[in-house]
Amino acid sequence: MRCPQCGKENPDGARYCDSCLSNLEILRKDYRPPEEQGMQGAPQPPTMPYYQPPQGTSSTYHSPSEWREVAPRQAARRPPTKAGRRIGGIKLDWAIYGSITVAIVLTLILMVLVWGNPTPAEVANGFMSALSRKDVQAMRKYIYSPTPADEAKMNEMVGRIGEGGGFSGLKYRVTETDQYYAVAYIIGGTYNPGGAGFTTEIDEDKRLSLSLENHEGHWYVNLTSSRVFP
Repeated sequence: MRCPQCGKENPDGARYCDSCLSNLEILRKDYRPPEEQGMQGAPQPPTMPYYQPPQGTSSTYHSPSEWREVAPRQAARRPPTKAGRRIGGIKLDWAIYGSITVAIVLTLILMVLVWGNPTPAEVANGFMSALSRKDVQAMRKYIYSPTPADEAKMNEMVGRIGEGGGFSGLKYRVTETDQYYAVAYIIGGTYNPGGAGFTTEIDEDKRLSLSLENHEGHWYVNLTSSRVFP
């Protein structure tokens, strides 16, 4: 049958025109041979618009005979996901790197505030070691904002230790009354006053201790409340 719309010859029984996609079943009802179409009073086939592809689809034209090959390929084609995967990969990378960064920051904070902060026993032992060496400069590191009274006290303590004297083998028992105050009791070790003095064994009966205060997350010795000489 020849398509009344565009004149394309189509196989008998075809539903649509291979060229313009006109519905041949509708046109066939009023179809007249070309030689009769010029006769006066002969009905004319209805005018149908040319095929327009749906909006958003490819403008490449495929005739009905090609649909058998094109349609299965288009149906089997997967939508592009490369961009989506790339975006998802970027988001995943940011999440991983962000987690690593947070872990590193938290570790540094713990190192500074917890692991890097000496315990009351370590502060007490550091202060007593500096005292045995008669190192006033080192003793100052364990005093929070030393006052003139603290300076005088440290010089007095250093002056009590003679040549060759000092503390050794000290042991501590720490009691923290709360997060701001603690007491380091000296429960073992020896004290040598130096010179011709005799070495004294230190035990809990001597009641020696250092008072400590927490300032800004760090422990410091309070000389006013401390007693370190037997």
